[in-house]
Amino acid sequence: MKKNNILILKLIIIFSFYFVGCNKNFDKEESYITKITTNNSVVEYEYNKRNLIVAEKTADGEVFRRYEYNSKDKVKKSYSNTGYSDYEYNSAGQLDKQTYYHLDMYGLYVSNGYTDFFYNDNGYLIRMDNFWVNGEKYSSEEYIYDNIGNVTNYFHYELEGFSPTTLEKEYTYGNEKNPYINISLPKRKEMIGVNNYLTVKSIYHFGEDNSYTNYLYQYDYFFNEKGYPTTRTNNGDDYTIFEYK
Repeated sequence: MKKNNILILKLIIIFSFYFVGCNKNFDKEESYITKITTNNSVVEYEYNKRNLIVAEKTADGEVFRRYEYNSKDKVKKSYSNTGYSDYEYNSAGQLDKQTYYHLDMYGLYVSNGYTDFFYNDNGYLIRMDNFWVNGEKYSSEEYIYDNIGNVTNYFHYELEGFSPTTLEKEYTYGNEKNPYINISLPKRKEMIGVNNYLTVKSIYHFGEDNSYTNYLYQYDYFFNEKGYPTTRTNNGDDYTIFEYK
């Protein structure tokens, strides 16, 4: 009987260490961004009990965007002061279509366009096509990834106007965590990815003669103990401060 009691005590100790370790790793992984401060703006995020963002606020606490979720914790509607968006998902739970509505001069909500989303076999977003309400496409975005899910190349095509333009971005990355990695909102552009970008090369192509200009931006970071950035500076001029819970 004494041997059995000792064995049970050892098992309790082993499982206690196991669960403490699991909880510690879980806490280390799960950080949620609550505030972003830049040179000229402040955005605060309000969460519900399931760690889903339900509102975005200004520095003085004014709500400028609200979110509603479906039963699978995916955004189904977002509201702003000037309109709202509906979100539709495919069978894999990926965002398939976003339809935009705005207030017209009569105070009625009318659609002014939509975006279709496309994915590769790994589930990564690879293209977004933007349409006017009449179905005419006016711009498109494309993404290329590395083998862990960071965007290495981004393309934005403007299809309208006398001189269609293309914006191309090339990214390099560090090893620390993207501050948006756990965000519940649909991810686009720099919000996509596992790590933080260190350099961004922007190349603008203009018109049929394909003339272009390019800029190289370099970023420096300070990180917290969990590996998330707390401060990001751009070529020493612009800054972004991240706060978490």
